[in-house]
Amino acid sequence: MTDRDVSLAFLETYFAAYPNKQAWTGITWNTPKPSGEEGKWHSEWHQLGELYQMIEFTYNEKANIYFRPAPLREKPPRGKRGGQADVDGLIGVSADVDVEGPSHRNNDRLPKNLDDVKTIMKSFAHHPSLSLPTGGGYQFH
Repeated sequence: MTDRDVSLAFLETYFAAYPNKQAWTGITWNTPKPSGEEGKWHSEWHQLGELYQMIEFTYNEKANIYFRPAPLREKPPRGKRGGQADVDGLIGVSADVDVEGPSHRNNDRLPKNLDDVKTIMKSFAHHPSLSLPTGGGYQFH
């Protein structure tokens, strides 16, 4: 199974029970510069019924890919991300936890490693169903 297949399976599972397949989700990515530095950020919007097309579009050349976990009622205007008033509904709670490292230097407020993140997550009443490494931290859903 390729990364593309895994990504599609994840999104299909994540949005499977959401009733409004006309709602919109965003995919955001950053294409690093040849030097490895952060490049320009881009966003693309797709309806939940178009997850395959979203993954195909994104995997052509992109890196550092993020998706919007709360579907929007309408596609936001160009250059906008949508806000609380635009949200169609919630599927669950997601958290993106960064850790100290090459992507997040000199920040003593961040957890030092995965063990520190796990300790933080254990303090919550409800534990995540899914944990994903992001390269600079972890996402919990």
